[in-house]
Amino acid sequence: MFVGEKVRKVLRDYRQQLSKKQPTKVEYVTLKKDMCDEVSSKMVPGDVLSNYMIQSMVGPDELWRMRKQFALQVASSSFMTYIFSLSSRHPSRFQISRATGLIAMTELLPGISGSLPLFATTDVVPFRLTPNMQNFLGPIFTEGILTSGIMAIGRSLTEPEFDLEQQLCLLSKDEVFSWFSMRGRANGVDQLFKSSVNAHIDHIVKRAEVMACKLERESTQANNGASATVPVVQTVTSLISSATNPIQLAKMGELYQPWF
Repeated sequence: MFVGEKVRKVLRDYRQQLSKKQPTKVEYVTLKKDMCDEVSSKMVPGDVLSNYMIQSMVGPDELWRMRKQFALQVASSSFMTYIFSLSSRHPSRFQISRATGLIAMTELLPGISGSLPLFATTDVVPFRLTPNMQNFLGPIFTEGILTSGIMAIGRSLTEPEFDLEQQLCLLSKDEVFSWFSMRGRANGVDQLFKSSVNAHIDHIVKRAEVMACKLERESTQANNGASATVPVVQTVTSLISSATNPIQLAKMGELYQPWF
């Protein structure tokens, strides 16, 4: 409600004082960023989740185990969100067990491209890693477990080569068939359908290989590990930086609750 009132007030001022119907894109993003900062500073601080977990755990050892398990689970959910282009990862869709630290995500609906039978999403962040999640993990678990955990999941699914493709065959076949059916073009199996299924599988596998940091590892191996210019987990680090970028989070909208 605060964000809605703020937007209405700003738009009213634009019309009355600046004789402009709408702010520019840059001005709108700046407005959203300012609103997120104000909500974070006045209403929803970044330590809500951390304080809740501290009070819920029996002692420091249980808290440490919860943080470790939470980091591994966030790595899994982030990996799934990215390779399947899951959208609308709102806080209510993350169910966290205080006994085990396991995370169950609800409403796992992949985004669909309008022009091609491929998974795609309009979200500007690759996965959910908002301030409260960052605060609870802290730099040690983020850099030590989350980053390496994402890469490990990617490697385990993409090595040996072509193993993941076989597992995705039925999933991609159903998704491509549904895409064609929604457009009234489901006329059985033909060459276009087969090539679309192969492209759908390749798209998912390539995204998994990206999170497995395949290019960095191959570059390091080609140089025999000498004079590596970038860390082997550079791609995952870049994705985490994008997911935690305040500007990118501000673009996600109020329903995403980027301040939490």
